[in-house]
Amino acid sequence: MRKLSLLFNLVCICAALIIPENTFSASVFELTVTSEDAAYHENYSSAEDFVDGINENYIRQRIPNYTDKSYAFGRVNFRGVPLSLSFKEGTTELTLNISSIGVVETFAGTTRDDSVDKLEDWFKSGGGDALTKFMQELAASTPNDPIAGNPNSLMANMVQSDYDSAVTSNVSNLRQTKTDGSNANLVGMVARFGSYRQGDMDSRHLSVPLSYTVRFDNSRNKIRFKMPVTMIEVDGAKAYNLGLGIGFGWHPAGNWEITPSVSYAAVGSEDLCSVGQIVSGSITSAFKFGIGNCEASMGNMAGYYRTLKFTYDDYSFDPDISNTVIRNGLMLSVPTEIILKRTSLELFITDTRYFGSDLYIDQYNEIGFSFGYGKTERKTVLSKIRNYLNDFRIGVTYLYSDDSKGFSTNIGYSF
Repeated sequence: MRKLSLLFNLVCICAALIIPENTFSASVFELTVTSEDAAYHENYSSAEDFVDGINENYIRQRIPNYTDKSYAFGRVNFRGVPLSLSFKEGTTELTLNISSIGVVETFAGTTRDDSVDKLEDWFKSGGGDALTKFMQELAASTPNDPIAGNPNSLMANMVQSDYDSAVTSNVSNLRQTKTDGSNANLVGMVARFGSYRQGDMDSRHLSVPLSYTVRFDNSRNKIRFKMPVTMIEVDGAKAYNLGLGIGFGWHPAGNWEITPSVSYAAVGSEDLCSVGQIVSGSITSAFKFGIGNCEASMGNMAGYYRTLKFTYDDYSFDPDISNTVIRNGLMLSVPTEIILKRTSLELFITDTRYFGSDLYIDQYNEIGFSFGYGKTERKTVLSKIRNYLNDFRIGVTYLYSDDSKGFSTNIGYSF
């Protein structure tokens, strides 16, 4: 626990030094209501607050002449997708119009508040195929969807986790693996903090990818289990990701490793009115080669990521989003033992591209560095000599694309 606490403290200090505090310039939900020759405009950071903003008592507090017989019209920015809501004069009917996808729905409750409740149910689970189209529109045209479409989304986090576990953790100069004798298993902990400007909004995430690697005796082959945990914040709205994955690292040659892997992850956010789950399969190649005293490596990954219908509490969504993802990268590891023994500076660049369902951001690049310390040692445990690995690293990454820019910093420890 002390090691984990130290890890979190260090990543927070690095984030404070490297990434400046952002001022949010847009809101996740925006509402303008017009009725009885009056209007009001408000911003919200959660779907629940937005729904409360169109209840009868709430409207009357801001427009005193409003009654349950008044005509009312609302312009809404729903996480970046424009839509309109309107009450017909003299009725309780509430009409939803999402012009960008050609959806028009009418909710007829016994009272206007009852119609608002039916609207809320539609956004949570009752929209059917129209709700699926709406979720696809959110991923395709907005920078803050928690499921897909941007570097902070669940799909992007899975892509990064699959690549890092198969490439970054294996080609590093910090891990000089031995193939003689018994190999000890490996526990990995990483804390990563990121801050991105996507479209006209800022978002942050804190991710803790945990891993456990089973190393076979007298071999470089391994089985790696991973469990990434992530919290995302967009203008005060929070989303939480949890994933599980397994990959097999196979060495067809000494400096070449191929890793097929499968993963599952889920995301939930009451604030953003969204839940989802994704399954994936990927295959990754990592190849190392020497350049003088340095060592270079090339990583190539191809993966398929697909959403599934997910039901939780009052929510039930089927976004029906699927993408094939290609991620390629290069890394140069430069020994720095002249500064400190068993250390190296690693420089890297990656390119990530999505093909399939329309996404707000379907290509981005990352460039960065990490500095680390590592060692391999032989210990006698229960009268048996085993090969142990230890490494510690800290790094910074800059991500950029046409619609997203930002930094992330990470600290990792394996033992």
